[in-house]
Amino acid sequence: MILTGNAGDGKTTIAAEVYRNHFGQYRPLMPREEHAGLVIIKDLSEVPEEERKDIFREAVQHPEKSYLIVSNTGTLLENLSKAQLEGSNIDKSQLLTALEADHPLLVGDDKFLIVNVGRINCITAALSVFKRMLEADNWQSCRTCSRSQDCPIRVNVGLIQENRELIVERIGLVYRRLYEYGNRLTMRQMTGHLAYIITAGLYCEDVMGMSKLALEQQYSHYLFFNRFFGDDGKVEIPEAMQLQPVRKIRQAELGIYLDPFIERTIWKIQPEELRLLTGATELVRHIRENTENSRNEERIQIRRLLYFLLSSEENGAQTYLACFLRSPMLLTYLRHVEENQPFTRLQEERHLQLLIQVLQECFAGVRLPEDEYRPRDLYITLRPPGYSTTQMILGKIHVEDFSLSRKNIYDTGEITHRVLTLCYKNGQAELELDLPFLDYVARRYQGEVAEELSVFYIDRLQRFKVMLLENFRNTSREGQFELLSMAGSRSFENISIKIDGERLEVIM
Repeated sequence: MILTGNAGDGKTTIAAEVYRNHFGQYRPLMPREEHAGLVIIKDLSEVPEEERKDIFREAVQHPEKSYLIVSNTGTLLENLSKAQLEGSNIDKSQLLTALEADHPLLVGDDKFLIVNVGRINCITAALSVFKRMLEADNWQSCRTCSRSQDCPIRVNVGLIQENRELIVERIGLVYRRLYEYGNRLTMRQMTGHLAYIITAGLYCEDVMGMSKLALEQQYSHYLFFNRFFGDDGKVEIPEAMQLQPVRKIRQAELGIYLDPFIERTIWKIQPEELRLLTGATELVRHIRENTENSRNEERIQIRRLLYFLLSSEENGAQTYLACFLRSPMLLTYLRHVEENQPFTRLQEERHLQLLIQVLQECFAGVRLPEDEYRPRDLYITLRPPGYSTTQMILGKIHVEDFSLSRKNIYDTGEITHRVLTLCYKNGQAELELDLPFLDYVARRYQGEVAEELSVFYIDRLQRFKVMLLENFRNTSREGQFELLSMAGSRSFENISIKIDGERLEVIM
């Protein structure tokens, strides 16, 4: 296996984790590790240049051993394509195809498996590192520190440790939302961000130099749920804005949109009446009682706190999370592609109805009323430029011929990457349903008229339309065609036209 990617993708961290899983201990790797039939090359660029090609030849000549070779993409391209391997021919075009793929690919007559970490979701690995940061042994010295009770770092560590599983899950949701929207973060970027939310950029010496009064007054300024977003609850922190995850999170405007149910609830009751997890109730009270906070700053901080510490069992919690993340379909999407949960019949019918409505709007160039459109057929029409209420029907496809499916992209053992697909007749035509498109469909149903489908997705839907037409069986007879008329109420009406010599028959 060849583990490749750019600097900061976490290649060395993954190699060290492989070593720990095999031999039960974690330690810095030597340039070459060889034990019990496993050979790990920590970094191909650290190997003398004249010996690099020999490593690939050695791997081919010793199939009884398992090789894990870590290399930057440039070093890999330069050396593997030039290595003279018995019975294998690997050129640069083959390597480039593997490096650009979103899943691991075999090259060289299936002798080498290339895994480009930069193209693969490594959020789980980053969160695993975060959990190790929080292990109690790493913070033993804090117990004897004279500033332990007031130290912002210690407060963050304690709060996250007490609610570790939930907070890690919520951090993972933010990273996954960014990932699905095309903002792929490296392992180094994520672990740097996670370290920052614990320490808030402070060193022990900084804390020792602050007075007790200053620490009490700035208590919420250093809390992890503010620093996660790159500010102190009021003002952007310049050093935080240097972190790529912070910039992407702020660009996504997470937590900006309000959830009416939660907003009505939290401002009418006392903090202790909220079903929050450990330590959160006191934080809510502190934020509310801090006279330095404006009403808007107070609300922003409490929304963030609720995102990280509101129990998933609380009434309205799922809707709140979706609203905070600005992704109405993220949780549903992950249930099906990550947890591999099947669709119930009602769920599939509901999703299909919304998807077919969006497809029909794209194909016919018309807006259909939300929750009133009940499709039995999907019409593919010859649409003239601009808008026309009457269009020639090229194909009429029954809704029953569509189904929702899941397709495996890759399976690495612990990580299986799947995508949802809309299938026509068991895969004769297939449309991949990624999260941004599903969010658009959900928002369209919710009546957000300002939502527009991007050019990228319009192009994808047009290609799907072509695939449907290629696989559609046209039963129209010669001299007969149909028109689709869209009345003022946006209802569809079929007009059948038959031509027989000089006779023209119109059936409505």
